[in-house]
Amino acid sequence: MNRAGGATVFLAELGMYVGLAWWGLAAYQGAMSWVVGIGLPVVVMAIWAVFLSPRATMPPPESAQTSVRIGLLLLGAVAFWAVGMPILAIAQAILAVVGTGLALRARGADRP
Repeated sequence: MNRAGGATVFLAELGMYVGLAWWGLAAYQGAMSWVVGIGLPVVVMAIWAVFLSPRATMPPPESAQTSVRIGLLLLGAVAFWAVGMPILAIAQAILAVVGTGLALRARGADRP
């Protein structure tokens, strides 16, 4: 992954965690909001670390990895939209698509 693609995906990943936490805190009441608001991003972080990160311990095939990565990043955009932040949702979606596209382009250039 090149630097531009990696940096863009990293920003989209951070946005995804913020969006999921925000949605979890806003969607539920009382203690459940804290459980979901903190628990959901932690579960997604674990999935990302095990399957999607550059140093993943159990990386799936590249096509599945790309599909899951873009799906999770776009889930962050959906979360922002659900809490009533459409501009952040659009920015998150753009970061997700552009970052994933740059990463795929860099992978294609690395191949002989």
